[in-house]
Amino acid sequence: MTMAGVAGIEVPIHGLLPAIDSSRVYFIRRFDRLGRSDKRHVEDFAQLLPVTRDAKYHTSLEQVAGVIEQHGTFPALEKPKLARRLLFYFLTGTEKRVSLCKARSPSPVEGFRIPYCHK
Repeated sequence: MTMAGVAGIEVPIHGLLPAIDSSRVYFIRRFDRLGRSDKRHVEDFAQLLPVTRDAKYHTSLEQVAGVIEQHGTFPALEKPKLARRLLFYFLTGTEKRVSLCKARSPSPVEGFRIPYCHK
């Protein structure tokens, strides 16, 4: 997470805390919650693509970009954000699932945006 933050990717609050047994415990703020009881609507790209469960890991980046274009609040901002994240994941050898968060505004005009979704 720290490397992603240094690379300019939005990351939630995270870190290490000392545990009772003197070990360290990693913590991360959840992006899909707004407080203790308010859940944020999150959609996996596979849920927004017209694919079967078996084919969800065989989609293309063009299909994902199409989902952002169709459902994104600001596609011109979200697509470069996705590209930066994918490049980071590739260069660091990490695999991450990318999801979309429902926009904070209740306006029906607003769509989804790529997390990190914060208050």
